[in-house]
Amino acid sequence: MNQLKKCIEFLKANGFEQLIEINENPDSVDDYISFLKKDLIQIDIAKDGSEIVFIDDSGDFLTICCNYYALLGALMEYHLIAWNYVSIK
Repeated sequence: MNQLKKCIEFLKANGFEQLIEINENPDSVDDYISFLKKDLIQIDIAKDGSEIVFIDDSGDFLTICCNYYALLGALMEYHLIAWNYVSIK
C-alpha cells in the first residue's frame, strides 16, 4: 500500500470523515482530499501524495510530507488522536 492510501485509510479508521465539497464550477479540480473529525481541525492530503496540511480556524498551521509515520507523529504531538488509535498494517 502506498503512503497516500495508507494515510487516507488511517484517518478513516480513526474517526476522521472525508469531506465532500461541492464546487459551483464543474470544471474546477480540487487537488486535495479533506478530512474532519468532530470539528477539531481539517486535514487536507494532496491527491498527488506530496503533502498533508493541517488547518484550523486561523489557517494552515502545519505541512508535512505524505508519510504514515509523519502523520501519526503530528496527530499525537497536537493531541488529535487517542493513544489507543487504530493502526494500519
